[in-house]
Amino acid sequence: MTWHCPEVNIFEGGSGDALSQLAFMTSAVRREGQFSNPSVVMRGSAAELPYDNGIFDAVITDPPYYHNESYSELSDVCYVWLRPTIGFLYPEHFAGQLTPKKKECVAAAYRQGGKQQARDYYEDTLFQSLREAHRVTKPGGILIVVYAHKTTLGWAILVDALRRAG
Repeated sequence: MTWHCPEVNIFEGGSGDALSQLAFMTSAVRREGQFSNPSVVMRGSAAELPYDNGIFDAVITDPPYYHNESYSELSDVCYVWLRPTIGFLYPEHFAGQLTPKKKECVAAAYRQGGKQQARDYYEDTLFQSLREAHRVTKPGGILIVVYAHKTTLGWAILVDALRRAG
């Protein structure tokens, strides 16, 4: 993965400087703060959803792309800065030195004990997640899956998991 953001002089007085970015963020907060529809954000596993059967009109998901990237390792880049700055506000989410990795849905041979074990783990976790999505979606509801893996193997695993999940 490569970063696509240039470094700018935050004191420059132009687009991208600290004051313009602060103005952009505060205007978004003011605009969004006008709405009264509350949101609930939960942290958990897509393979174990805490919802009753058939309650959502739609489920939209972007599952991990097989062995393409370990998002938990990428998240560590931000986590190590967020933990000392806001970790005291959410101690239940910042308990570890780094992000949790044990249950991440990714085929990582170095974590799961070999290539075949990694593939089996990914396939099973993806299937369980899609089965849960199917369970919580109303009959006739919509499932949207965003997936952009570069190999036919990755796509075959997704199609098989979708089929098995119903």
